[in-house]
Amino acid sequence: MKRIALILTVLAAPVVASAQGTLISETDPSTINASGIARAASLYIGIYKECPKYYSIDAGFLNKAVSLYEQVGEQKFGEPFKKIYSEEIQRRMNEVEATGAYYWCSYQRGYQSTLYQKGGSMFRN
Repeated sequence: MKRIALILTVLAAPVVASAQGTLISETDPSTINASGIARAASLYIGIYKECPKYYSIDAGFLNKAVSLYEQVGEQKFGEPFKKIYSEEIQRRMNEVEATGAYYWCSYQRGYQSTLYQKGGSMFRN
């Protein structure tokens, strides 16, 4: 259980990167829920699926992050997480479609760059 709390602490939003590119959380792990984990993972899935058309991404980072979110969500919340996660992925893809992939990716690229410093971004350019 301590490992899950530590992972949740590292993954919780808002996340910023230190000068060494390590993740630091400002969120209390006890406030994290299945929907929050699903939203974070679906964001990375959206970036992974849609943004390479317009920007270079760090696919390895995104794959690892999504995998970790999925593992934590399933370990902490079990079967209910799978349903929430599936619905959230669909919601996120609808968001991308409604916004337009180019505009959605441009926004994500700009916003994500404000969270990271010195080598901690999922976008490469």
